[in-house]
Amino acid sequence: MTERPTAVELTSRLFADDFPLTDPHPTYARLRAEAPVVWHDDPGIWLLSRYAEVAAVNKDTTTFSSAKGILALEIGIEYPTPPTMMHTDPPEHTRLRRAVAQGFRPSRIRALEGQVAAHVDKLVSALPADEPFDAVKALAAPLPLMVICDLLGLPSSDWPLFWEWSDAVIPGAATLSDERRAELNAELDALLRRHIADRRRHGGDDIVADLVGAASAGAGPDAGAGTGVRPLDDDDVYILLNQLLVAGNETTRNLISGGIVALAERPGEWERLRSQPEVLDPAVEELLRWTTPVVAFMRTATCDTVVGGEHVRAGDPVLMLWASANRDDAEFGPDAAELHLDRHPNHHLAFGIGPHFCVGAALARLEGRLAFGALARRFATLQPAGEARRSPSGIIAGLQSAPVVGHVVGHVGEHR
Repeated sequence: MTERPTAVELTSRLFADDFPLTDPHPTYARLRAEAPVVWHDDPGIWLLSRYAEVAAVNKDTTTFSSAKGILALEIGIEYPTPPTMMHTDPPEHTRLRRAVAQGFRPSRIRALEGQVAAHVDKLVSALPADEPFDAVKALAAPLPLMVICDLLGLPSSDWPLFWEWSDAVIPGAATLSDERRAELNAELDALLRRHIADRRRHGGDDIVADLVGAASAGAGPDAGAGTGVRPLDDDDVYILLNQLLVAGNETTRNLISGGIVALAERPGEWERLRSQPEVLDPAVEELLRWTTPVVAFMRTATCDTVVGGEHVRAGDPVLMLWASANRDDAEFGPDAAELHLDRHPNHHLAFGIGPHFCVGAALARLEGRLAFGALARRFATLQPAGEARRSPSGIIAGLQSAPVVGHVVGHVGEHR
């Protein structure tokens, strides 16, 4: 039997408790150069750091399954039912994705734009000029949570509750006791199930009503009749809403906070964003690549196969290091380790690729475009006001705080 290649010096860093609190990219760069497909014994898992292999595994849902877990900490866990849509494979994944896609259809996203813009304008106009503020607490956290409340048909003023609930769902996102985490998860469970029951009885005009409402494009309660495809039940809807809370909040929050810090550290790119409005859309894509809000996802091999020249056995877990793949110079060129807002082409993996491509990508892009556009209009300069504090989570590339200071046009720092 072929011996699995190892590089303990490099791979052990990825599983060290302090790794999320440090700059991971020097380690990723060495992995790509020295051990791009490598085995780590504890836990027993393959690590993929190059773009080519990460993209290939993402797209191949036949050879690489999500059903046995999507995070390294899930190795060996058996779920009685999938905890999220991400933990399913086709055709089950296709059924759930088709349903939730109705809530993110283009017409709904267009209809949401006014509400999102109103939230952005309120939050950005409240930011102080010429004095420090925390970009996480002032903008990056409340904005996507307010939008999620809008999607669910709940008051946007409830966003602080959803922040607590979301951080309780993601391991390491907040320092919580097991008891407090269980309490918060129970609160979220009760609210979502009450809301689902209410929409079953009374209907509504939100994503919950879309999921439980009349059959439409294969998404409603009568969907799949005579086709062998099971219609949605309350547990399915709960799975989708629980995922929405996390995927629709943490990722956009980290895009905005990480993007603000990156731009504050690069005055030339900030000036480009301000002076060239046409760069806004590609800037959002580049900031998605740069921040890569979700660090990595796992799959499990369903059969013996070969990845990057290495023999992977059936049952082997495989961890796709998205954050590394998004800095791979084989895909992005020799300047992959630099931030260029007008980068083109930019086939980043921040939303994944293939059947599991993020269903809420259009909404995240909308929020990012409106947020960075409003910031560029408000502040002539943006500068760090202290050291950003990283999240201890090894799952999300999050910031717990991001102190910056902005100077408005005509105030200190005017340079146009």
